[in-house]
Order: sequence, then structure tokens, then C-alpha cells
Amino acid sequence: MLYPTRYAAPCAVAFAAACLAFSVNRENAMADEPKTVTVTEEDNNSTVRLAKGDTLVLRLVEQPGTAFGWKLMHKKEEVLKEQGRVETEKPEKPLPGGKVTKVWRFKAEAVGTAELELHYMRPFDKDKPPAKTFKLKVKAE
Repeated sequence: MLYPTRYAAPCAVAFAAACLAFSVNRENAMADEPKTVTVTEEDNNSTVRLAKGDTLVLRLVEQPGTAFGWKLMHKKEEVLKEQGRVETEKPEKPLPGGKVTKVWRFKAEAVGTAELELHYMRPFDKDKPPAKTFKLKVKAE
């Protein structure tokens, strides 16, 4: 059965309004979902903004065959909480003593500012300055 054309316009308007409401609700729901932000050595001395509940993934390359490694020196636990243990990712074709990527995960637990600082150093060179320093300011909002 065909409906009279007088119902076509009101039905089209109602359908468009329903689609718009669904789209807006979906976008708001997606905006509330925690996100993951990944930073690397290229982000050294920069600032990252996170929402409470977001995850920060820090990926730094090191070469353990030289005895150098990254050591986490400073963090603000009440704002940025470390999640699990540091992971080591090896390349597809690892070389003896070659480079690996260390991966830290942090969760923005509260609103505030935290500064991460890591030193690239050898554990037996305690009196020497680090070969490299990585600093990141994190603003959790």
C-alpha cells in the first residue's frame, strides 16, 4: 500500500531528527571513552594533555648490549599511575646486543600535572651524568 504524499515530509523530518539524535549521542559516548596516547623520544621536553582515565604509553629505544638502559627517575603517582611492568619489544630480526624498545604504560588517575623524567645510563656509572635525559610534562584534565 502506498502512503499519501502528505505524510512524506513529516516522516522524513522525524527520520532525520532521529538520525541526528543517534549521531550526537554516539559522539558523546565516544568522547567519554578513555583514549591511549603514545609518545616516543621525539616527544622529549614536550607537554601531553590527557583526560582522567586516559592511558599514556611511553616507548623508548635502548641498546642493552652497551649496558645502557632507561631508568624512571621522577613521576607523580597520584596523578599518573604506572600500569604493570615495563615491557621489552624486540625487533623482528633481533641482533645480539642490538636495540630494543622499552614500553611503559601510565594511567591518568586524577586531575593535575605530572612530570616524567627518565635517564639513559649504565647502572655502574652512578657518579656520571646520564648519556641522555627524557622529560615529559603530563597535564591530566
